[in-house]
Amino acid sequence: GSTGRMMLALLFVILTFANVFAADDIVLQPLKKGKSDVALVLIQGAFIKPSQYVPLMNAIQKASEYTVWVGIPEYTLNVVEPLIIKGGIERVLKEMSDVGMKSDQVFLAGHSLGGVVLENYVQSYPDNIKGQILMGSFLSRANYNGSYPVPTLTIGGEKDGLCHVTRIMVSFYHQILHTKTPDTAIKDFPVIVIPGLSHMQFASGNPPLLVKDRDLKPEISYDDAHTALANITKAFISIQLAGSKTDLQFIDKVVNETKTFVQPLIKAYEMEGSTHFNPPCNNNPPGPTCTTGCPWSEE
Repeated sequence: GSTGRMMLALLFVILTFANVFAADDIVLQPLKKGKSDVALVLIQGAFIKPSQYVPLMNAIQKASEYTVWVGIPEYTLNVVEPLIIKGGIERVLKEMSDVGMKSDQVFLAGHSLGGVVLENYVQSYPDNIKGQILMGSFLSRANYNGSYPVPTLTIGGEKDGLCHVTRIMVSFYHQILHTKTPDTAIKDFPVIVIPGLSHMQFASGNPPLLVKDRDLKPEISYDDAHTALANITKAFISIQLAGSKTDLQFIDKVVNETKTFVQPLIKAYEMEGSTHFNPPCNNNPPGPTCTTGCPWSEE
């Protein structure tokens, strides 16, 4: 009723003002001069401070042939919410512009919960967004139909204890192997698994309690993790801005390595009759668009 709407409006005002006055945003000016200015805004994972993403963002700045400006908005209690994500992005873009950034080439990245909230934001406000990078996060199943409005790079880690590699495998199955847009899937919606990478290695420093409790032990160093992430991210940016053939060949190679990695997982899910690939047939005749169950249960 009206009381509920008033309380929601009040909460929105409180969250907005809390973010404006308490934000400790980070703006990283370019580390080198490149082709042209590019803005990269990263949305933090839950309870991970913006400063903990600086090493990865610096690695991306160094790897890219563009002049990369980075903005990392801080949200109240280091947790982004749907009601306040827009204000943080707009605020940090203005801060970047105020110190000299001259670009309308904007890429948005989100780690973990930041990616979950970012996906919906980008879907609602796609204008002028050149690309989206989901780190330890993924597009929801509702967006597998080929209509998502912004090119999106999905990166998962083999040792991610929160965004499990099996969930990234499902994204790979739908976005690469069974995509509705096969001609542009690898270019605009690549899905990549980095072997040995954990959830916290998208950032750095001490993990928050939830990540500490659930994440797996990485099998690569933080430096190697950030180098791999930077090379993939910079290639995606170059593909979206200039159609770089060299970078597309690199992404194609890494996507095919991911295909080899996830094939045993896909086979296991098919053997289990998983409905993550296709819905159950129920009373419908068996066919390629529905799942009948475990193959051996029907023998």
